[in-house]
Amino acid sequence: MIYGNTIKIKATFYDTNNALVDPDTILFRVYDPNKKALYAKFLTIDNKISTGLYEINYTLPNEPSITYEFNGVKDGFAIVNREEIKLSFS
Repeated sequence: MIYGNTIKIKATFYDTNNALVDPDTILFRVYDPNKKALYAKFLTIDNKISTGLYEINYTLPNEPSITYEFNGVKDGFAIVNREEIKLSFS
């Protein structure tokens, strides 16, 4: 992935029975390699694709890598999806 490009990042949320579920709140965060927060946004209905499936457009920063996180809360319990993306300069 090349910094400066805008990508679509998706997350899928499941309950403890492995059924798709819509969290009550979803916070999308991005961290630099030193775990410093670069970006945070609560997702809305506009980010929902279907039950349990959400997406957001994000422009990649000038960093060697980032870690993004979707932190959903359903009935007081956290559902967290986290992944690292390695970035390149060309």
